Amino acid sequence: MRKKLLNYQYVHRQKSELDKEYQSAKKILKHQKDIDELEQKYQEGLQRFDPATIKDKDMLTASHFSGYFAAILIFYVILSVFFGAFFRKKTNHQEVINQE
Repeated sequence: MRKKLLNYQYVHRQKSELDKEYQSAKKILKHQKDIDELEQKYQEGLQRFDPATIKDKDMLTASHFSGYFAAILIFYVILSVFFGAFFRKKTNHQEVINQE
């Protein structure tokens, strides 16, 4: 029962995020070609949330969580490399003069 509720919440949240992105993108786009392309992608996205498609489908699998975990780890590795490169200790000019 609990897993069904979590699956429902996950699907509902993903669908609401898709709707929110669609509405915000629709306000920004001006050309009809772009609007038509957005509409097509939105309809394709809605098909993923069709009740027949998601029936008896487990959204909370170990591979699903491991994918999110890997993405988070990669993000933090890139972030730490950036901060490490940015804040690395630089030689003070005064120290170089004193050593000579």
